[in-house]
Amino acid sequence: QSCNSLLDVSSGKLAYLNTLPGTNWKITIPLGTEGILDGIRWIVTGWMRRSTVVDGIEYPWDEYLLYNEKQGYCWLVSSDDHWTFLKPVPMADVRMDGRWVWHEKKRYRKFQENPVTVKSVRGEFYWRVTLGERSQSADYIAPPKMLSIETSQSTDSTNKTTAKEVNATCGEYLTPNEVWKTFGLEGAPDKPRGIAPNQPSRYKAAGFAAGKATLLFIALLLGLWMVRGSIAGEHEIYNNLYTAPFPTDEGGNAAIFTDSFEVTDSNHILKVEIRSPVQNSWVYLDGALVNEQEGDIVEFSSEVAFYSGTDSDGSWTEGSQKDTVYLSAVPAGSYVMRLAPQADPKATNVSFQVIVFEGATRTSYFVIALVFSLLVPAILLGFHFNFEHQRWQESNFSPGT
Repeated sequence: QSCNSLLDVSSGKLAYLNTLPGTNWKITIPLGTEGILDGIRWIVTGWMRRSTVVDGIEYPWDEYLLYNEKQGYCWLVSSDDHWTFLKPVPMADVRMDGRWVWHEKKRYRKFQENPVTVKSVRGEFYWRVTLGERSQSADYIAPPKMLSIETSQSTDSTNKTTAKEVNATCGEYLTPNEVWKTFGLEGAPDKPRGIAPNQPSRYKAAGFAAGKATLLFIALLLGLWMVRGSIAGEHEIYNNLYTAPFPTDEGGNAAIFTDSFEVTDSNHILKVEIRSPVQNSWVYLDGALVNEQEGDIVEFSSEVAFYSGTDSDGSWTEGSQKDTVYLSAVPAGSYVMRLAPQADPKATNVSFQVIVFEGATRTSYFVIALVFSLLVPAILLGFHFNFEHQRWQESNFSPGT
């Protein structure tokens, strides 16, 4: 038990350095606690509180020194109840590249760099820690990984720099529950505040999973659509051309009854194409598909309109000389269509052609299913971008600066 003592093990033996002033700061993991991280048993030998000041606001965090007889020392850092497990790495293995660093083929982006100050210390350390000790710390991230580079320097009595030391650590984000379980801590951990520099985005992982599932669904959907199209084999079952003047009913309105045609499969969608050589005019049809045996009626309407001309911007066109109407699958049987055409009063030589196809495959159904399948990944992607935006709001090296 070290109480309020600062101890030194730099010479290989535990040595007393000095007594530190008491504080009310909470040490979450008691000194001497043991836990297993990365399959290695560590013991907590020291605790240090450090802080930095940004825009006049002090930001503190806790650092726990962990020791293993064979592995040496490493760090467990807690900031705003976010945790990161860091191990020393040789600076020779770190390649600097502007705001990026490379380590073990992984690229890390610079997140922050600030001067840091030691505020309080407890336990054993492998160098002589002093209150007020200052250094320069830079953090680079590739969530959930973080690489930190710290530069410290020694001065003599004249405040002249006598030595400069650069150390690097690299590690990974841990959840509070992982830390509590590892060290057998009592109670429940406090909820982390804000977003940590190297905190992984849960939306990213969920988005990738949803994206993979969506790709599989799209592949299945596309396969089913193609198979259905090949099995159904869209084919023509009725085709006729109608030219004015058209037959009329008792009220004097145009009314046409087509010849009878057969629908052979109750599972097939029907496609009705209306074609008319209209030019700067229109043709409109009120139609009904009538089952001759049962008398069931499926109503539909169609308009063919086409206009063209020229203006100051050049030539233009609007509309089409063809319209397509899809009818849901109907029972197999014999059918006729009742058509009530209307035409532009200024039009002459009005005519239209009616073609009915059985076994049609409606592309819009596939497109609608495709859009809905993309909704979940798109929403998760949006949440992920917002998460990253909030993360980099806390950086003094945010993208674009």
